[in-house]
Amino acid sequence: MGGAPGIDMQKRSNRTRNILDEISADDAFAILRRLAKEDPKVANRIEQIAIEYLSDVDIEAIASQVYFDLDSIEVEEVWNRSGRTRT
Repeated sequence: MGGAPGIDMQKRSNRTRNILDEISADDAFAILRRLAKEDPKVANRIEQIAIEYLSDVDIEAIASQVYFDLDSIEVEEVWNRSGRTRT
């Protein structure tokens, strides 16, 4: 098979990285579901990573963004968009 052993793995790794950069979210999800279905250990690891990923929430960043969004609203704009009101 010739060549240095590390070169083939590097080419494969680069090709894999390119594929991961190019596939859609739907394709990635389908692949992930298939991997999980085929191997319970992989399914467990996917679940662990998902829990870690989804629980890593930056509350300060979210609060800051919400404050910024609310603070930038002009009250007159809200009144104009609210339609008729009862008196």
